Amino acid sequence: VIQQDDQQLLIKRKYFNEEVWVAFNKSKTESRLTIDNLPTQATSLLGNEPIISEQSSILTLPPLSFEIITATNK
Repeated sequence: VIQQDDQQLLIKRKYFNEEVWVAFNKSKTESRLTIDNLPTQATSLLGNEPIISEQSSILTLPPLSFEIITATNK
């Protein structure tokens, strides 16, 4: 678990060179999550594309939604 509060949850799993982030927004309003060190080649599977920068990235989620982001490190 990377980040957790009453309305947001961010989980990261890594298996060898594959990484997956799963973000949940449980609130009834739009939510912004900060993800540190997200690789530039990260792919959003459900369409909520993060704004990626070198240090930290921002993922905006609609109310009551979730996103899955994947990346392969070479």
